[in-house]
Amino acid sequence: MLVLRTFSKLYGMAGARLGLAIGHPQLLARLERFGGHNVVPSPTAHAGLESLRDDDLVPRRKQQNAEVRERTIAWLRQQGFRCTASQSNCFMVDMRRPAELVIAELEKQRVHVGRPWASWPNWVRVTVGSEEEMQAFRSAFASVSRRHQVAMR
Repeated sequence: MLVLRTFSKLYGMAGARLGLAIGHPQLLARLERFGGHNVVPSPTAHAGLESLRDDDLVPRRKQQNAEVRERTIAWLRQQGFRCTASQSNCFMVDMRRPAELVIAELEKQRVHVGRPWASWPNWVRVTVGSEEEMQAFRSAFASVSRRHQVAMR
């Protein structure tokens, strides 16, 4: 068994490129062939350790994420869009038109969402951010929707 953990979204360290692997020593030795030892900068390692010492960090971030996600999904549904149910930091929205068109329009407003999926060509993947980031998403999304009248109403 191999357990992997990143310190990105939930731990607030996206971009720090910090993670860990826990497993049988023989398995970990075999994995070293693919990247060897990865030297982590000291400030990054200290930040990771401090985040592990904060017992309230993960539950607090999960709660914040859930609140922002549910507000955003409720808003999208009020606008007439179908969304997937989610317990994670992302969800999908049915645009009822090619997702790549919506993605391009949102990028013009400096809002970035996930890439198109071949198996879900009309759905956009949205990663939940801070309340401020999601307000920017809702504003840009409303603008794109009005211009292209893509709501299901």
